[in-house]
Amino acid sequence: MASKKRKIDLENRQFNGEWTEDYLFVLNPSNKPKCLLCDCTLSMIKSQNIKRHFFTHHKHFNEKYKPGSWARKQKVACLDKSASSQKQCLSTFVSEQSKATEATLSISHILGKRMMTYSDAEAVKECIVEAVKIMHPSKKEVITSMTTLPLSRLTCTRRCTDIAEDLHDQVLIEVKDADCYALALDESTDITNCAQLAVFVRYFHHGVFNEELLALITLHGNTTAAAIYDALISKLKELQLPIQNICALSTDGAPAMIGACHGMSLLITVVCVVTNLRTEYCPDLIGIHCIIHQSVLCAKLSGDFQELMTDAMKLINKLKANSSLKHRQLRNFLDQHNAEFCDLLTHNNVRWLSKGNALKRLWDLRKDLVMFLNEKGQTSTLLEGTNLCNLAFLADCFTHLNTLNLKLQGKGHTIIQLWSAVKSFKQQLLLFVSDITKDMLHFPCLKVTIQEVSCDNDWSCFVEFLQNLDTEFCNRFKEFYEISSVIELISHPLSADVNGTWKTQLSTEYALLVSKMQVELCNLKGDEICIADPNVFWLSLVTLERYPVITRLARRILTCFASMYLCESLFSSMNFVKNKHRTRLTNAHLHELMRISVSDRKPRFDAIVRSKPTHHFSH
Repeated sequence: MASKKRKIDLENRQFNGEWTEDYLFVLNPSNKPKCLLCDCTLSMIKSQNIKRHFFTHHKHFNEKYKPGSWARKQKVACLDKSASSQKQCLSTFVSEQSKATEATLSISHILGKRMMTYSDAEAVKECIVEAVKIMHPSKKEVITSMTTLPLSRLTCTRRCTDIAEDLHDQVLIEVKDADCYALALDESTDITNCAQLAVFVRYFHHGVFNEELLALITLHGNTTAAAIYDALISKLKELQLPIQNICALSTDGAPAMIGACHGMSLLITVVCVVTNLRTEYCPDLIGIHCIIHQSVLCAKLSGDFQELMTDAMKLINKLKANSSLKHRQLRNFLDQHNAEFCDLLTHNNVRWLSKGNALKRLWDLRKDLVMFLNEKGQTSTLLEGTNLCNLAFLADCFTHLNTLNLKLQGKGHTIIQLWSAVKSFKQQLLLFVSDITKDMLHFPCLKVTIQEVSCDNDWSCFVEFLQNLDTEFCNRFKEFYEISSVIELISHPLSADVNGTWKTQLSTEYALLVSKMQVELCNLKGDEICIADPNVFWLSLVTLERYPVITRLARRILTCFASMYLCESLFSSMNFVKNKHRTRLTNAHLHELMRISVSDRKPRFDAIVRSKPTHHFSH
């Protein structure tokens, strides 16, 4: 019979304290005997091995320091103290290196949030050193420690990579733990014409909804629906995120995204249906066209107002963009006459607030511009009579539209909040129609202009414009109207009718049991829970155990992205980071910097430092 293998750990060997004086051995942090003279470490605590080492390598020590003598005791104590001091110095050195690494991680994170370059870290280091020298000139050790901080360009690059990976890992863990998640997709090109697909994710985790950058994918070929779909699905598989957990897909409304025949939303829905990935409690995919984008499309001009807008832009370009000399003269003129503003604003179709701001600025400077043009022997029919009234009307209208746009912008808004803002604006349009022919309380620019110039009192074109705007708001937002009853149910559950129109929308949009929802809604009404904020109501007051179906529905609706604000904001940041001076920035580094700049969560610096095997000071 084969003998059992000997297990040293089970023998419970103990270190004898007398061995320190007899054989010059102590225990190291790993509980192994270590020689005080040669720093040799033995594999196990065994008296025979310790004796053999001592008499083989250090037998002369007994001749110089007799066993039991006072000199021997003093020498052993001195060796032991020296070993302890060396151990403490090494521990302190490693600790200082770890702190230096954590400091550089924090500095790199701040630089990444501010979208600064990697080489800016070296300038930050110089500033720190100079500040310490001035404020604490006598503390040489502090100056030295600041000087040795590793903040070179390459070090900052590595630190940003570590931070981005940590942020990404945190998001992935939370998304995988969520019951469902919504995606917001948009595609744009950077300064080197590389197509970048931004993918944001919104999910419910630990009582709150989080919005984070899931991925920034470089598209190397076409940007068709099939190409975007392949890139997205490939990334989701790489991240091991289940496709069937996608509850909503928000896009900018481009045909490649939500096309009726080949849109990516349709492709994802078909895949889920064909592969039978949906379950009883998993709704059909909701395709959402960005609510901000739709509100901007509602305000498209036509006819006489489009001609007026064209003339306004021509006048602005004539005074500002076409001639540098004339632009300087205009600014000097406005400054000398103490005008309210010192310059005009140019219009850009890509920027949501640009049209309204440009028109309002042009109207504010109308008198100054007339005087400036008269000095040059020129005139503009745009700033006279009926045209000026029309300009004032457009300035007022787009001021209201800009107010709506600003309400729709921002991070963390739910679909309930944004849809409520749009419905409120529709009610305001009815008020504007009645107000335009009476007191003009909501058209201050037009009211002032009528008092200044003579113009026709026929406001039919203004009423028609407002009515057409109301019609546009009714015709668009199709996907919101399709689930409007469901949104109303989630926002006001206690006043909802158990046999309301939401039943029909649930049957078509979600694979939920309507009968269960009716029973839970009756129970919810009976509980008489006070509702103020839908988020607080569904996340804190209503429990998933008591109302499983309707609570899941509410969380899925609240998970949806309603706008593309995050994607548009990221692309603005991307153009700032990858500019004409940083065209060689790689896609990998661009993606890391974007993740750091848009994320609000804090990196786990301690975990990153612990994951690093060694740390080095700057040379």
